[in-house]
Amino acid sequence: MSRFLHGHLLIASPYLSDRNFFRSVVLIVSHDEEHAFGLLLNRPGHDTLAAAWQRLSGEECDRNERLRYGGPLEGPLMLLHGEPTLADTELVPEVAISTTEQAVIETVEAGVDPLVPITGYSGWGPGQLEKELEVGGWMTWPATAEVVFAKPEEMWSIASAQVSETIMPHLSNRHTPSDPRMN
Repeated sequence: MSRFLHGHLLIASPYLSDRNFFRSVVLIVSHDEEHAFGLLLNRPGHDTLAAAWQRLSGEECDRNERLRYGGPLEGPLMLLHGEPTLADTELVPEVAISTTEQAVIETVEAGVDPLVPITGYSGWGPGQLEKELEVGGWMTWPATAEVVFAKPEEMWSIASAQVSETIMPHLSNRHTPSDPRMN
């Protein structure tokens, strides 16, 4: 795996103490030596895309997907979807992001489905994410459309299960007690 996590998921481990990210799944949009930028995927808000669209453009929109809070930092309306021809960037196969006003408008008007509207984002400064990874705050996994477009209330369980299914067969049973109470 590359040392940078662009196109990967951060899956909050039980050791992550930041309450903003309890049982969260974050899609890393950009990561290099200077910063990491991600979108928290499983924090639905109360607002809908239609309501946000009305406030932003003054026009009607019949999209009732709930907005998700991408993180504790304020940011513009962004859309995750599976149509790379309408996106600013394709993050991984079948997962694209529209961030510019023009791309957002075209994506909404095209009726793309699935569609995840997000406002706000998560950000890390130089070395900050790497330190959180070192202390076990996050598990990482390549992003897939299956997880990105899952229901928010099921997303952490789905992502955690994917990591577990891959890791568990490689762990030795040699030190596992037959009675779990002996742990």
